[in-house]
Amino acid sequence: MKNAKPFFTAFTVSLCVLGLGAGLFVAGYNTRRMTRGQTAPTASFTLQNGRLSVKNSDGKALITPLPEEKTVGVAAVPAPARVTLYLLQRLTAAAERLAELAGEW
Repeated sequence: MKNAKPFFTAFTVSLCVLGLGAGLFVAGYNTRRMTRGQTAPTASFTLQNGRLSVKNSDGKALITPLPEEKTVGVAAVPAPARVTLYLLQRLTAAAERLAELAGEW
């Protein structure tokens, strides 16, 4: 069983490399088919008046509802940010006063 471990490791790595190659081949083939127009996309979408409409290949449509506007009943700025803004205003006012004093000298 000791000799089987390197064999299974090499076998697994070989399968991964072959799987990667096959996946890249399939992706390239399908990309070329789509770009040359040999096949149609599976779904299409349109955006009209803020509503998204998605149609699949069977013609069934899914339309999203309009977004609802909600008013916020609490303060828009949280308390730590308000305190920071207040301190910045006070610091700005102090800097302006200091600049005025320095300009008088």
